[in-house]
Amino acid sequence: MKFVNGIAMLGLVAVVAAPMRAQTAVHPNFTGSWAIDPTKTVSEGPMAVPTAAIYTIVQTSDSVVVDGVVTVPDVGEVKRHDIVGFDGRAWKNVSPQPSGDIETMTTMNWDKDVLAMHLTASVQGYDVTVEQTWTMAPDGKSFANHQVTMVGGQEYQNLTLVFVKKS
Repeated sequence: MKFVNGIAMLGLVAVVAAPMRAQTAVHPNFTGSWAIDPTKTVSEGPMAVPTAAIYTIVQTSDSVVVDGVVTVPDVGEVKRHDIVGFDGRAWKNVSPQPSGDIETMTTMNWDKDVLAMHLTASVQGYDVTVEQTWTMAPDGKSFANHQVTMVGGQEYQNLTLVFVKKS
């Protein structure tokens, strides 16, 4: 069970650890306080999904800072603080977990107005990747975070979370 919950938190780490490139008028700005709407969560796979998550994102021209609190069944509350630059390189982050810290490497690019991220990690000896996209709603009041988690090259979880802007 620890492995499954560690993988569940890893996917959420990708949300927090995502670097962003310099902004242009066509790219959405994710600055603000965001909370998941658990009624809109769609999940296929064995991982526990969050029952609550709050992220405070500050996006500038050269970096993003994300402070987050995520609650997952059988894991509890996990707090995050990540700072990532917009230089396009893989960024190393450490995800504190109840079962031990997980080191991740994250890269990111824009696909038109969709933010695409690629996260890699080793969890209990397994190679894990998370492919993730953030798609802002036209009104800027919510965004969908779709993520596919692969373990050892096999799809393990397909998850969509919807975040609603609080401020």
